[in-house]
Formats: sequence, structure tokens, C-alpha cells
Amino acid sequence: LKLRHGSLILGPPGSGKTAVRNTAMDALGASAAVIHPNVLTLEQLYGTQTAGGWRDGVFSDLYRRINSQSDSTRAKQQWPVLDGPLDGGWTENLNTVLDDNKKLCLANGEIIPLSPNTRIVFEAVDALGVSPRTVSRLGIVYVDAELVGWKPLVQSWLDHWPDEIQRAQLEGLAQKYVP
Repeated sequence: LKLRHGSLILGPPGSGKTAVRNTAMDALGASAAVIHPNVLTLEQLYGTQTAGGWRDGVFSDLYRRINSQSDSTRAKQQWPVLDGPLDGGWTENLNTVLDDNKKLCLANGEIIPLSPNTRIVFEAVDALGVSPRTVSRLGIVYVDAELVGWKPLVQSWLDHWPDEIQRAQLEGLAQKYVP
């Protein structure tokens, strides 16, 4: 995070990518806004020109709001998180944010600088859909599902079980039968 403006957390589903991100956020006092870019078109993500003028997309609106905050709020680390499969269509538009320019260049010609305490975070299974140019701009953390095992998944599920008696019974059954 000190060396790069963007980080990529890679690993299979259930490997603990989100737990890694949340732990880092808690340790650094950061806040995040999670966007699932693959459910959006490029126009919905970055913005589009309409008859009435420019309309921001989800990411450009978030980026603009982060940069327009007061200095005291902006001093806190803020992480737009792009969670889901990486696609060259939308990741290429972030290269100017991820390089030393640290600026989001919109289709309307507007350029929005990256605030000093903002880092772009990606969570994905792999980096197959992006160019080497984009990957080279990211700090990459790989989370191996084999290292996590089944116990944290079961424990997380049990922690949210509403009935305490059933939770204790399920925990005993899990310890006995899951291994």
C-alpha cells in the first residue's frame, strides 16, 4: 500500500480475500466502498454524456465524492474496492489512476486526481482478463484456500447462527464429521 496506488487480492472463492482486506482496513483505520463492476456497463461505471450534460457513473461518483471531502475526512484512508472478475474493458480505464499520474480521466475530458490517502483495491479469482500494463501497476497478494482450510468457514457460518443451542450442536457435529 505504501508503494502502489492499487492492490490486487487474488485467490479462489472462500480463500479469505475479503477477510484479508477487512483486517488490513481495520489495522489502518480505512473505510471502503465495494463495487461489483461486472454487473455494470462502462457507462454505468465511469459515466456518460447525455443530452442534459455529463452523468457520473458509480465509480466516478464515488471517486469524486472521496476527493471533495474535507481535509479531516480525507485524511482517513479510503479504499474503493472493485470486487469480481477482472475485465480489460473496465480495468484499462484505471491505468492513469494506478500509475504515477494518479488521475481518473473521464470520457468528457474531465480529470479527477486521486486523493493522497486513497488506494484502489481489486478482489478477484485471477488476473487473466487484464493486460500486463495494468497488472504491473498493482501490488498483488495471493491468498491460498489450502492455507485457510474448512474451520474458519464453518466457524463464520456458526457465528451467525441465531439459536445458541443449535449452534453448539452444529459445532459438535462439524467437529465430528467435517474433517
